[in-house]
Amino acid sequence: MCHQKDGCLCGGWLMAHDRDELLALRLHGRGLAPEVWDYAPDVPVFASGAEAAAHGLSGVGDPSPAAQRKIAGLMRQQARRGRMVEALNDEGPDDEMARIEEARREAEDP
Repeated sequence: MCHQKDGCLCGGWLMAHDRDELLALRLHGRGLAPEVWDYAPDVPVFASGAEAAAHGLSGVGDPSPAAQRKIAGLMRQQARRGRMVEALNDEGPDDEMARIEEARREAEDP
């Protein structure tokens, strides 16, 4: 499902990967609309999953003020829902940031 939570498959996910190699599509492809196989977005998408991941992780080590505000808002939302944010649980935020930074480096060096 798409991060936009509109009930659709994610167009970026479809475009950044070979659809014939996506396990989810191979297992459940028969029940999908034919348009999934011919989907072509009208906006630019990343050329690969690694490129999308690198973009998604950019700035993680030094979030912009806008990103910091968004993070704070998401943490407040999680707290209101009675869920603990993983970064504040057992390991602490520094360990979580180290794991995120390591994932970013791995995405940059396939």
